[in-house]
Amino acid sequence: YQRRVHGGLFFKMSLGHRYSRFLSHVVGVAFPTYASLTLQEFSRQSCMQWLAYWVLFALIGFVEYLLDFLVMWIPLYYELKIALLLFMQLPQFNGALTIFKTLSSKLPLKPRGQSNPYFRELTPDNMSALNSRLEAAKSED
Repeated sequence: YQRRVHGGLFFKMSLGHRYSRFLSHVVGVAFPTYASLTLQEFSRQSCMQWLAYWVLFALIGFVEYLLDFLVMWIPLYYELKIALLLFMQLPQFNGALTIFKTLSSKLPLKPRGQSNPYFRELTPDNMSALNSRLEAAKSED
């Protein structure tokens, strides 16, 4: 009896491998796509947040693809992935940018932002000029 109760509780806690995997893809793509496409203001913070999110989302998907044979043995993996994706998406936490900065600071890479003239333009003073260029490009289409 005890074994059956614990198994039933585990099933109720998890959505099942197939459903939770599908839900993790919906959570990982639906709102971030909408938020990325409808950015009202191209501020440096919001652009960096969504760029970091999409890079981390692709990295998670790649690692998950490589280790798929192990993922199915991790209990509540997709539920934990959904929690991580929500942490990275929600503006209250700014999780994607935090994780991205933490991971990129540990990599021995030289930042390329100083040598690229397009990155030099992305200062808070020049953001309005960038916004006007983007609006002009949209109106030409």
